[in-house]
Amino acid sequence: MPYRSMVSRGGAVVYVSRERAPGFPFWRAAALAVLVVACGETCHAAATPIPSLFNTGFGVDRRELSDGAVDPHYTLVSVPSNSGAGFLSFVTRSDRFPLSTQPGGWLPDDATSKWISPQADQSSYVGITSAALGYYVYRTYFNLSSFVPRTARITGRWSTDNYGLDVLINGTSTGITHDDPNMQFHAFSDFGITSGFVDGVNTLDFVVSNPGDPGIINPTGLRVEMTGAAALPLPGDANRDGAVGFADLLTLAQHYGQTGTRDQGDFNADGRIAFDDLLILAQHYGQALPGTTQLGAAVEAIPEPVGMGMLLAPLVFRRRRG
Repeated sequence: MPYRSMVSRGGAVVYVSRERAPGFPFWRAAALAVLVVACGETCHAAATPIPSLFNTGFGVDRRELSDGAVDPHYTLVSVPSNSGAGFLSFVTRSDRFPLSTQPGGWLPDDATSKWISPQADQSSYVGITSAALGYYVYRTYFNLSSFVPRTARITGRWSTDNYGLDVLINGTSTGITHDDPNMQFHAFSDFGITSGFVDGVNTLDFVVSNPGDPGIINPTGLRVEMTGAAALPLPGDANRDGAVGFADLLTLAQHYGQTGTRDQGDFNADGRIAFDDLLILAQHYGQALPGTTQLGAAVEAIPEPVGMGMLLAPLVFRRRRG
């Protein structure tokens, strides 16, 4: 039995018929809902914590690791060739130098973060130093697959032995350093990252230098505390660019009637791209997170709904194959 769905946007009420008129399949009529309700609107989405960011010295359950344990979230991707270190980082032993020496040693571990090192024991061994001279790069990974990447923000603080030379986001320098000789492993330096994020898996690299004189006790280590947050995509934002617009409609149309994921247009999470998903897109069409162009650069010159309809007509009135 034919019936209508009501979509209200910007003060306008649009009725979308589900009647299967001859020669005019329902999916084409449904697509028109998006064309007639387009209007720009800025939305304010609450930031959601990024769950894959971890402080040093803590496990997957966010409980502190024991001394000597492998830190599963930080790997060494670069070490001095003569260091004998592998790719693993270890929670530094707190019962030995330099953590056991207070005052004058490293900042003591606490319930928020712990020191990690190329070897758990950073005190001296017979005839060798505790860490080779050179550069150590610690890498941690985090995932933004469920977020709008450009909205991500990370804040934190770090301490190093000896100097923190840089923090890289996805291989790009942020210019963040911890190289004040009066601070080093005695204090933290704050940092913030507001750009350089990408969809999916991201990397943060902490670059630490360990200078000194050969043949002396020369520990090295890293300590990081950080949190991050990002906005979740708006309903209808298939490509998670922060705006609901033409690109999202195109994605939905290409997968209409198929099984798929949210990134393909399944906005109600029922596993299929169908009419209800199109209504969700229609209800939010033109909305954007702060700082995003609502309809995208490709359609800024055609702001009126009628113009948008002319632009999309070849898409929504094409015949499906099969």
